[in-house]
Amino acid sequence: MAEAPAAAALVVDISRKAVLGIYRSLLREAETLPTATQRAFVRNKTRASFRKNKKLTKQEDIELEVRLALSHIDSIQVQSSHLKKYFYDDRKEVQKQQQEREMQDAKAKFIRENVESWRQPGDLPEKH
Repeated sequence: MAEAPAAAALVVDISRKAVLGIYRSLLREAETLPTATQRAFVRNKTRASFRKNKKLTKQEDIELEVRLALSHIDSIQVQSSHLKKYFYDDRKEVQKQQQEREMQDAKAKFIRENVESWRQPGDLPEKH
C-alpha cells in the first residue's frame, strides 16, 4: 500500500560527512544559548555522546543516534528562543566591558603620545 513513502521518509543520511555536519550543527546551536553554563553543558554533552557512539557499527543503531541528534538540534533551537526571554546573555556584558577597556587603553595611549606637544614653553619638565 502507501507504506513505501512513509518508510522512505524515515531514511536518514548516515554518511561520515552528514554525521560530522550534525555534530557541527549541535555545537553551533549550543552557542545560541544565553548563558555560559548552558552552552558548556550542550557542548560537553554533544562531545561525550559522539565519542560514546563513535564505534557503532550496526546501521540501525547509527540511524537511531542520528535521529536523536537531529531531534536535539530542534530542541536546542526551541530552548534557546525561550531561554533568551528569561536569561541575560552574559556575552553582551563581557563584550561591553572589553570595549570599555579598549577605549580606556586608546585614550591613555593618545595622551601618552601627545602630552609633550601640549606643554607650553616655560613649563617645568616632568619629574621622573
